[in-house]
Amino acid sequence: MTTTAKTAKQLADERKPDTFDYNGATFTVPDRALLGDGELTGLLLGVEDAQERGDTRELTADIYAVLRLLYPNGAWRGVLAKLRGDDGRVPIDLIPAFVNCAIEAMNPNS
Repeated sequence: MTTTAKTAKQLADERKPDTFDYNGATFTVPDRALLGDGELTGLLLGVEDAQERGDTRELTADIYAVLRLLYPNGAWRGVLAKLRGDDGRVPIDLIPAFVNCAIEAMNPNS
């Protein structure tokens, strides 16, 4: 039986956690393949541009688009459920911070 040595990248990828904690809850790390996705890059550039212009409406729309891309097929609703406060609402300021945390969890060595 032949065994193949693992590359340094494969070993590093195996050591990356599959979950991360945010605001007292545990979340699944989004698909790391999205780090090379042009759509995600474009949306993140849109977020940055909206922040610079102070366009809160576009910023909110772009952040939610990023959230839906990171957690597809309705999984984003589960994220919002975990972020929901005791009053039944999701504090708007938690969403951008959560998205940043999720992206950092995807690539913790960046």
